[in-house]
Amino acid sequence: MARAAAAVELGAARDAVAWHEKAVRRSAWRWLPPEHRAAHLLDAARAYLRAGDPRGAGRVLLDAERTAPAEPHRR
Repeated sequence: MARAAAAVELGAARDAVAWHEKAVRRSAWRWLPPEHRAAHLLDAARAYLRAGDPRGAGRVLLDAERTAPAEPHRR
C-alpha cells in the first residue's frame, strides 16, 4: 500500500494502480482497520484518475465510502 501511495505522488499512476490491485488481493487486506483500507482506496482513486480510468476511480471511491464512510468525507 505504501508503494502505491508513493507511486501516485511520484506521478507513476499505472504503477500505483498495479500496486493497489496487488495489495487488495492479499489476505492481509481484510485484517487492516477499515479506516486504513479506506485511506488507501482514496489514494488508489487518485491513481486511477491519473491513469485515465475514471470508472475505476469511481469504483474504489464507492468501496472507500462503504468501508469507512467518514474517511472520504473528511478528505
